[in-house]
Amino acid sequence: MADAPRIVPAGNKPRRLSAVLARYPRIAGVFAAAVGAVTLFGWLTEMRAITYPVPGLPGMMPMTAMMSLLAGISLWLLSGARRARKARLAARVAAFALGVLALATLFEYAVGVDLDIDRLVPGRSSRGPGTAPRTAVAFGCIAVGLLLIGRETARARRGTDVAAAVAGAIAVFALLGYLFGVPALYGTRSAFQLVGMSIPTALVLLALSLGIMTAQV
Repeated sequence: MADAPRIVPAGNKPRRLSAVLARYPRIAGVFAAAVGAVTLFGWLTEMRAITYPVPGLPGMMPMTAMMSLLAGISLWLLSGARRARKARLAARVAAFALGVLALATLFEYAVGVDLDIDRLVPGRSSRGPGTAPRTAVAFGCIAVGLLLIGRETARARRGTDVAAAVAGAIAVFALLGYLFGVPALYGTRSAFQLVGMSIPTALVLLALSLGIMTAQV
């Protein structure tokens, strides 16, 4: 006689979904930090296969890799130990440093003066295209979202979601640009070089934006 089919209570599915959402911010943080760390290692060791995984397309610059590392660490700390004061403080410091790097990059483009901040990051030993403006804007939004996570006011929660959504939208447009072969969606050509958001950067930003929004759930 065949066994009767097992009936899974409907209430288990929402619980499983909640468990997945609860773990996702930590996963996104680890992913972003790992991509940033590996890319920095690639620049330090001059392994072009890591820094430019797709020949002919933009790669993740050292400053971008540092931003990815800082954002990943901050999100991981905020999602894993929200009640630990030291962890929250370290996460805020990382997010603040991320925001400073993003603003400094945008300031360079706005004023037209090279502050040479890329040389602060190991591996940036030669001149050339740096972090793209849209990448700096997206990471700036990520920094705002990370700084607002955990604040209980409705305005702060909306600000967190809006900042994360803007960063995610920039990443999605970049990925669509690669998918459909439209360089204008992910970069601009300057001095005979394509300065834009790399595919790894877009994936990291998308993961971070979703991680910040799910951390609010």
